[in-house]
Amino acid sequence: SRGEGYSRGISSPSSSWSSCSRLSPFLAFGHLSVRTVSQRIAEKQRALRAEKQAKKLMRTDNDWLRSLSAFHSRIRWRAHFMQKLESEPAIEFHAQCRAYDTLRCGEGDWNHAHYKAWAEGRTGFPMVDACMRCLIRHGWLNFRMRAMLVSFACWNLWLDWRGIASALARVFLDYEPGIHYPQLQMQAGATGINAMR
Repeated sequence: SRGEGYSRGISSPSSSWSSCSRLSPFLAFGHLSVRTVSQRIAEKQRALRAEKQAKKLMRTDNDWLRSLSAFHSRIRWRAHFMQKLESEPAIEFHAQCRAYDTLRCGEGDWNHAHYKAWAEGRTGFPMVDACMRCLIRHGWLNFRMRAMLVSFACWNLWLDWRGIASALARVFLDYEPGIHYPQLQMQAGATGINAMR
């Protein structure tokens, strides 16, 4: 069932479609609370651990435990990023590390033709274009492919993260500002705390 292979399939562009929870739009729009998700994860973990103690646990149930733990970690990180925006609302407009505020903002840095090609999935780089077209069509991509799109735009096309933010926000079915802006900055290398990717 969905989620059992979460820890193994979350990073893959093809397996993530069936291994990720796909709950993010419901969380983003408030149709489902983080508390409810957390409680259901904990209930399933308790049940699987009880089965394990009773020696009724099948090998695949260990995958479930690993996946539930990984998913729970993601849920906690989600809360962390939401709180970060609440505490520092300026990160929507300014780099977390202000020394990077002018990065990619020099005269001639913004190339609208590059931006348009990227936003439409027409860069000529097959993986980038396939991911952007998929995102435009379905409104969802796994986190690694989202990171690749931002990284490519900021590093290969030298586009400012603030300039690409709205294009992605419009197509993400699960757009959540608290996650969106810190992740954009992280991939763009504007946080000052993460290694350049």
